[in-house]
Amino acid sequence: MANSKKLIEFEDPDEVRAACWAAGGCAVCEERRSWFDGLLDGVDRRWHRLQRPDEYPFTSGQQGIHETTCSVVKQRTPAQYARPTGDAYREALHAFSHTVDPHSDRSDFEGANAYLRFNAMTAEEARSWITERTGPRGGRNYVRCKKCAPAI
Repeated sequence: MANSKKLIEFEDPDEVRAACWAAGGCAVCEERRSWFDGLLDGVDRRWHRLQRPDEYPFTSGQQGIHETTCSVVKQRTPAQYARPTGDAYREALHAFSHTVDPHSDRSDFEGANAYLRFNAMTAEEARSWITERTGPRGGRNYVRCKKCAPAI
């Protein structure tokens, strides 16, 4: 007796991306649009906070904490940021939709370096951030920047 199951054909990711780009979008882009817009909303908030170091004097990165005016933060922050619109938005959505792992809670995707990842905080938020990353015996799961040595 012959196997009646259909074989699932997998499409070449490069061909899918090219077809999506030529068509001006696809179901994957539409499915991930709200997720991408949420990512942009977060970047907008982070950028706004970084522009106000008097209100948000501390900044966290992936593993460490800095003063917002620290040279490390400035070096790794784009000089300008504007939320993409028009064709730039379409290109960014396309890159996000076709290169992000949908099963990951991370937002690493082709072009992600253009988006701000630092999070500027008030002193109270920074103390809370530190508390969340301090073990029960006082061990730290973060680093204080050696250049600016933030005092919180």
